[in-house]
Amino acid sequence: MGHSYNKLAKATNAEPPVQWTDVQTHKYCGRTDRGRKGKPNKAQKCDACMAVKAHLEKATQRDTAARRQEKMSWGFGEG
Repeated sequence: MGHSYNKLAKATNAEPPVQWTDVQTHKYCGRTDRGRKGKPNKAQKCDACMAVKAHLEKATQRDTAARRQEKMSWGFGEG
């Protein structure tokens, strides 16, 4: 028995998928990469992004340590 339809694949749209044309900037260093629409962003894994991220985290840790030290000095009656 024959098929009543053509089984060959046909393109339903003439435009390429967004994943092929999307451009995304890195979160920390600002460099542009091919985007990954609908997928997790892996653009922060470049060396420049990791260096900037580490610097920001170190600054946050310093601020947290300073606040903690100030709070502890209040409890012991210093300053």
